[in-house]
Amino acid sequence: MRSPSMPLALASVFAALLGLTTTALAFNVSLGRIRQRIPHGEGPNRELARPIRAHMNAVEHLVPIALPLVLYALLEGDARTIVVFGVASLLARVALTVGILQKGAFNARRTGAYGTYLIELALAVLVVVQAVAWVRT
Repeated sequence: MRSPSMPLALASVFAALLGLTTTALAFNVSLGRIRQRIPHGEGPNRELARPIRAHMNAVEHLVPIALPLVLYALLEGDARTIVVFGVASLLARVALTVGILQKGAFNARRTGAYGTYLIELALAVLVVVQAVAWVRT
């Protein structure tokens, strides 16, 4: 069996870490529902609204970050670039999650959101540029 390249291994680690954060947020929602005995939705007191939103936001952005990271790696992208984008995406996602879960943490939410959008845009461009370079070789 052929071993994966360093870029692919790194991209896989970051994709897995992003997936684990999404799973942790889902578990947080489940615990809240169990504690409050709410089988569906957020319940009458809306205490679950923030955890549910944090989880759904993580789900919404998992693929637009993880998939381009892996595609870039498959196109023989630079390992250091993957680390930079992987770390930046984790930091942005954590900031956004904190901003959603904690009342009054709007600056963290804004920073995380803008960071996430910039990372997604940059990753899309990076994959296109890498694909064009790969085809030309």
